[in-house]
Amino acid sequence: MINLNINLKAKIGLLMLFVLMVIPSTFASGNYDYRLGDVNQDGKISVSDVVYLFNNRNLDIEDADVNADNKISVSDVVYLFNYYDDMSNSITHAINMDLKYYDARGYEVNPYNGESYEYKILTDSTGKKILLKHTDQIDPTGDNWGSKYDLSVDIPLTKALVMSSTQIALMNPLNNDGSVFGSIKGITYGGGYDWYYPEIESCLNSGTIVDLGSSSAPVEDKIVALSDSQLSFVYPDPWSNNAFSTACDKANVLPVSDAEYLEQTFLGRCEWVKMFAAFYDKEDLASKYFNEQEKKALNVKRVTQTADATPLVAWGSSSSWGTYVPKSQSYVVKGLVQDCNTQYTFLDQTGTGSASIGYETFFDRNKNADVWVVSSTLGYLGNFKTQYTGYTEYKAYQNGRIFCFSDDFYQTGLEKTSKVLEDMAIITHPELYHGKTTKYLLHFDPEAGTAVPYTA
Repeated sequence: MINLNINLKAKIGLLMLFVLMVIPSTFASGNYDYRLGDVNQDGKISVSDVVYLFNNRNLDIEDADVNADNKISVSDVVYLFNYYDDMSNSITHAINMDLKYYDARGYEVNPYNGESYEYKILTDSTGKKILLKHTDQIDPTGDNWGSKYDLSVDIPLTKALVMSSTQIALMNPLNNDGSVFGSIKGITYGGGYDWYYPEIESCLNSGTIVDLGSSSAPVEDKIVALSDSQLSFVYPDPWSNNAFSTACDKANVLPVSDAEYLEQTFLGRCEWVKMFAAFYDKEDLASKYFNEQEKKALNVKRVTQTADATPLVAWGSSSSWGTYVPKSQSYVVKGLVQDCNTQYTFLDQTGTGSASIGYETFFDRNKNADVWVVSSTLGYLGNFKTQYTGYTEYKAYQNGRIFCFSDDFYQTGLEKTSKVLEDMAIITHPELYHGKTTKYLLHFDPEAGTAVPYTA
């Protein structure tokens, strides 16, 4: 055992003089009760974890391989030493979320690092500063509070409106006792989805949850009838001039705007579960859920970086509305390149979101790709042969490596972020995933017109 009185930096430097001991990966499940970086499992991430990892590297790889290089070594100690402050933050991946916790005096604290709190303040994507408090708490005042918040909301929520099925997806991990879904009184497009959350579908069928129409043309009378709702979860929606948000405002239902879909990493999108947790006092559940997603997502990076080759991947679709591919700084491409160790055919399309291109360019660039993901579900691929002129010339067609989305990709896929990433790895590096089967990316056969899970 190294003497703990030695300065930590000196200890790390000393160890580097020796041959590094490397613990090979076992790929056992990590302990999701504790965050990535909390290797000594004391409920917080601090310098004590650095010391612990320095002295104990025979740990589960999901818990201790903090730099995700597929081994546990001194490099993880150095990484943790350099980044333990950042890793201890309440929010670590979602750059658009502004959620802070405070003690009774108005000083910021970090519940995700073991500190107790009294109040929460969410600044939503429109700039509203919303204080979250319990009904028996007063709105805090005093010098430390100043202009920290604009209005307050009593929590946990009992009545809320929802704009999207993706919001439902991030509420589901918190619904252990039924209270979260039980609070939902209305949802836009409620009758327009095939629901993969049976409780939501059942409540829509019974009328317990009201279909509020589309986000661009909400049924205002129905929203007014639910005006006793505490708030509505909305998205910034410039395409419809924020019609749903405006209708809620008119009915005195506070619109709370989240920006999950603007995050440009898979884990950034998934971490918005913590915003919903704040409104339902479900931080413990959110932490364990996200710990699992983060640790499993890093496993994808560990496995794929051992590949002998980096396959070329095409991702995109063409229809009567145009031909689109994800841009190189989008969360999809970051997942492909950074997490799954692949090459992407349109890296020169810089920016986020999608780029509109001509089909000829799409064909020329993608025809030599090893794998092609058609970013659509099977129901929209009935005209595949006419939509994709020359499809038989694609290398991916000739090798039988065309894939499409499952029907629940855009719904439960957000909740199961790590599985989507694993599916991406399975189809691009099948040699590393023998016997593993996909859920969200299906093997598409253009001739048979079928799409089924793919087993490597």
